Amino acid sequence: MAAVIPSSLIKNLKKIVGERNVAESRTASELYSYDASLAKGAPGAVVFPADTAETAAVVKEATLAGIPFVPRGFGTNLSGGTVLPYSGLTICLTRLKRILGIYPDRRTAVVQPGVTNLELQNALSPLGFFYAPDPASQRVATLGETLEKIPEVRAVSDTGLPPTM
Repeated sequence: MAAVIPSSLIKNLKKIVGERNVAESRTASELYSYDASLAKGAPGAVVFPADTAETAAVVKEATLAGIPFVPRGFGTNLSGGTVLPYSGLTICLTRLKRILGIYPDRRTAVVQPGVTNLELQNALSPLGFFYAPDPASQRVATLGETLEKIPEVRAVSDTGLPPTM
């Protein structure tokens, strides 16, 4: 069963991200209750922030209200890492889709979590780099979910050379 999210929190979340970016319906709860692992949860609401400031404000409000939360993308990960094992708030980061910088000399890209693997690959390709941890899901797998269990990732050039440390 989905958590009952206090109406005061819902009201505050709608002020932060806009009314149409807070989903409280049973359908939304069901759609965001699992990922590709088929682990099951039951979010009481799903929030779709548009930028870092909105995301930070949503996290702050949920924390102040004592409501557990989990970030997620399109739900393609296979680890259950974006599903709350108990009820709470799902913060869907798919609207954060900017590539903030690519630094070939450091073999590093700085991206927001809603960027897909394919979007990053398309940006890297002209520079001679390749990023494809799972090419089968590259159109929908977001970097935020791809990297959820890895503290840092560095690219390898298309020649296969390892990064310099």
